[in-house]
Amino acid sequence: MHGIWLVVVSTVGACSFHGAGVPAIDATVDPSNGDGAQVVDGRVVDSAAPPDAPVPHSCGAGYVSLAGAQTTSTYKAFGGALWQAAKARCESDTAHLVIPETTAEAVAVYNLIDPATASPYYWAGISDQQHTNTWVTVFDQPISPHWGPGQPNLRPIDTYVLVSSNGDMFDWNDAGQEFACECAPF
Repeated sequence: MHGIWLVVVSTVGACSFHGAGVPAIDATVDPSNGDGAQVVDGRVVDSAAPPDAPVPHSCGAGYVSLAGAQTTSTYKAFGGALWQAAKARCESDTAHLVIPETTAEAVAVYNLIDPATASPYYWAGISDQQHTNTWVTVFDQPISPHWGPGQPNLRPIDTYVLVSSNGDMFDWNDAGQEFACECAPF
């Protein structure tokens, strides 16, 4: 964006930022507290944070923390969908199909979804779509799933991972399953 910017700074620690076609933003630094905190458009901003610090994001309404998951992620449960549709639904929330990293997380997500009404499993964000028996997350990162008995069965059609109530994982074909999206704080 091109334009002319005008920054006005006064001796009382107030700033105004004005640009062509951009609403004015007012920032005030409170010199009395000494922590460098600013108020920008009515919000407190920590100017002491490093400039390259990740900005936390929100995945929208309905995401909840799961105490038993022992993570900082939040989760949202959904009804049945094919794996690709479930993955796309999560991505539309700037989240991802859940990748249980521990048994505790897998069980906590299972309890959130409560998939016993349809199938006793839910989708994980893990597949071997690219190469049979080379399991990767939705971020294309290698992973070694916590396999259930007799798994993986290595049938070429079974390219996605299901999670059971005890956290065991099973390879499966793309049949509709319930799922959860995971929203990481950064």
